[in-house]
Amino acid sequence: LTDIIPIFEDKCASCHGGGRDPNLKTNAYDALLNGSTQYVDIANATSSLLYAKINTGGSMATWVTSTERAYILTWIEQGAKNN
Repeated sequence: LTDIIPIFEDKCASCHGGGRDPNLKTNAYDALLNGSTQYVDIANATSSLLYAKINTGGSMATWVTSTERAYILTWIEQGAKNN
């Protein structure tokens, strides 16, 4: 998570910071895993809404690099821990 939160803060929070769901500015972890919309599916990481949005062809794909995308996918695959 220490590698993931800076990605959200740097690349996502300017738009997803309160006016647009998920709110990634105040508590990205809770917004992605405990909000009304399930953005992370640890049982099937590549089907996670978060990953679909940032993956090639997704609506947010241009905002993250391939390295950042890989970090996020690995984080989900490893259980999306809050550590």
